[in-house]
Amino acid sequence: MKYFFFLVSALTCLATSVYTQCTLIDNRTQAQVLSCISTCGCTTVIIPAGTIDMDGSWDLTSAGNISISISGNLRFGNGESLTLTAGSSISISGGDLVTTGGQGTDIKITKGTRTFTANDLATVVSQGGILPVQLSSFSGNQQEKQISLHWQTSTELNNEKFLIETSTEGEVFNRIGEIAGAGTTTEPQDYTFTHHTPSAGINYYRLKQVDFDGTFAYSKVIAINAPGSTDVFAFPNPAKDKITLQYDYSKGAGNIQLFDALGRRVNASIGGYAGNYEVKLPEGLAKGTYWLKVERSGQVQTVPVVKE
Repeated sequence: MKYFFFLVSALTCLATSVYTQCTLIDNRTQAQVLSCISTCGCTTVIIPAGTIDMDGSWDLTSAGNISISISGNLRFGNGESLTLTAGSSISISGGDLVTTGGQGTDIKITKGTRTFTANDLATVVSQGGILPVQLSSFSGNQQEKQISLHWQTSTELNNEKFLIETSTEGEVFNRIGEIAGAGTTTEPQDYTFTHHTPSAGINYYRLKQVDFDGTFAYSKVIAINAPGSTDVFAFPNPAKDKITLQYDYSKGAGNIQLFDALGRRVNASIGGYAGNYEVKLPEGLAKGTYWLKVERSGQVQTVPVVKE
């Protein structure tokens, strides 16, 4: 494959038949960035290692949908802003968005009809770019042997769901639940989730927000102390058509079975993952008491449940 290099106003442009990019190697004005994009036919703008100063605000909407990949620092001056189309994206890997004062608060990015400031960047910048969900709060507290999580969004756009993840050491996270998002709304939304089987000690939590197109971003991580834990918890109980079964995920995947009062196995639909399972009761199941059998690591426990 042949590569063609063009030098335009101290910007480096790389163009091939399948990939085009424009790498900034010095402080740039809006006109110079647009010239590089136009000359190269570029769809990707690279901020390499080091610091690139915006020489005035950049309105790059005339370039159409582009991707800005930041490996170094893109520095905003006082009052400077970056304006992109709604279909553009920003990804940060090893670099940051900064101001002339460092990690300042004067950052302003407009993407389509949405404007993001420095306060939004911790939760809306990811591999997928700037996501249209603004998380205004995320907290949790211990209630007896359970952990209750609470979060609120100020606005949402195409928000499919939140995945709730936890960790006992703050590095490797496991999914313990899922809450549907509100789709598109400009009204504040409140969410709650209860972790019925936290591990004894410090439990770390984060949210993975997922758009309908699969784009996602992570929230900040919060830590909550749980002095003790309930081993296996089934809810709701009594139940009408399905039961959620939770336990400490660190004990591994479980073999889950449902039995009636006479010890006969009930053909229930069971799905999920280690620590969090959904048991769908078969249609026409008679009311009464049943038993969920949970086998993990050679240990067996049974949990009584009531079908109402």
